[in-house]
Amino acid sequence: MPEPINAANLAGTIRVVKDVSQQSIIQKRREQREQLLKRIGQLTSTTEQTIERLYQLTR
Repeated sequence: MPEPINAANLAGTIRVVKDVSQQSIIQKRREQREQLLKRIGQLTSTTEQTIERLYQLTR
């Protein structure tokens, strides 16, 4: 037979769900930040290559 619901159990359950939700939000933000940093790195590399090509052409 299931355990009766009381305020303490309910509060604990809500807290766990809230913590899981916050952890998933934090993880999602971390992944988005990593993707953004990778993209910035790619753009920086492309810009550096373009500058190098322009330099070679103007020597």
